[in-house]
Amino acid sequence: MARIISKAFQLRKELELREGRRVPLVEVAEKAGVDRGALTRLEQGDTERYDGDVLAKICAFYGVGLDALLEYDPNIRTPGHAEPSLQAA
Repeated sequence: MARIISKAFQLRKELELREGRRVPLVEVAEKAGVDRGALTRLEQGDTERYDGDVLAKICAFYGVGLDALLEYDPNIRTPGHAEPSLQAA
């Protein structure tokens, strides 16, 4: 099964480069108005379900679209998921 890849950590690091300072995760969470734990899980790729409201707030904070925050990668396989069968009937 393919996977959704979060680019939230990369966005925070890019913000740090633009601002020339360290931007703590807690600062992003507070300014974006999202739960720090949810943002941590998103940055670490430890979430299986994505809350639309949280994603919208993070996109608004960084000033990006959803495609800059999440990426679909059909080549990364999730452990424990079987490949679908493509055999002809």
